Amino acid sequence: MESIWSPDGTRIAYEDRGVGRCLVTVSGALTDHTPALALAADLGDELRVRAFDRRGRGLSGANSPYAVDREVEDLRGVVRTCPEPPYLYGHSSGAILALRAVLDGLRVEALILHEPPFILDGSRPRPDRGVARRLQDLIDAGDRERAVEVFLRDAVGLPAAVVDGLRGTPLWSAHLALAHTVPFDAEVAGECRLPEGLASVQVPVLVLLGGASPDWMGVSAHALADRLPNARVAVLAGQGHNARPDLVAAEILAFVDSLESVPAGD
Repeated sequence: MESIWSPDGTRIAYEDRGVGRCLVTVSGALTDHTPALALAADLGDELRVRAFDRRGRGLSGANSPYAVDREVEDLRGVVRTCPEPPYLYGHSSGAILALRAVLDGLRVEALILHEPPFILDGSRPRPDRGVARRLQDLIDAGDRERAVEVFLRDAVGLPAAVVDGLRGTPLWSAHLALAHTVPFDAEVAGECRLPEGLASVQVPVLVLLGGASPDWMGVSAHALADRLPNARVAVLAGQGHNARPDLVAAEILAFVDSLESVPAGD
């Protein structure tokens, strides 16, 4: 893996797979860069995936204090390693982070937002404003199990029975290893409201939605696309929040091909 140094002195590590124009990927909660490598395998030789460990994950550092703006700076630094403005793909909270960076002026060729967890009024309860602080207090107290539980239940909105069913599984162990990052994702998501200024996003946007995802995600995906000047929704049939990489890759490639087929000046 290679690395850059973010403005606050944090090392941010990244890995490349494939060839072609860059597709920078931004992971969601409780994951590092490795899920993007499966996506890269299904993209073949058409795109070069540049997958980075968000701060606090994998080989990247995590200087204190945390701020969402620091994560935007990390992403900006990774994007600047590309020889030209890349395609930018974000999953879940990573999609919120990617969109925020573009709203802050980050130059990209196009944007792929995979189920950013925005919540429209009345579609489901919002996370409370204090959840990030509660999570950090649990991490500071060394209670990583409770932090993951509270994040999945109160921030993500999983039923208690689903969270209990994860205990003792390999996935639960992986979650515990990254438990210290859940306050970061809670900060990124905030109250999960659609951001201001969406009309200023002029690049093409693909919003990916799982056909088997909860109804509230469908409502937010279509509302987001409606508020962006050049966006459309693609539904991944039969998929939930963590969709099959080959299906995601197929939609990304179709999206990229549609952009490259547009005559210059159109």
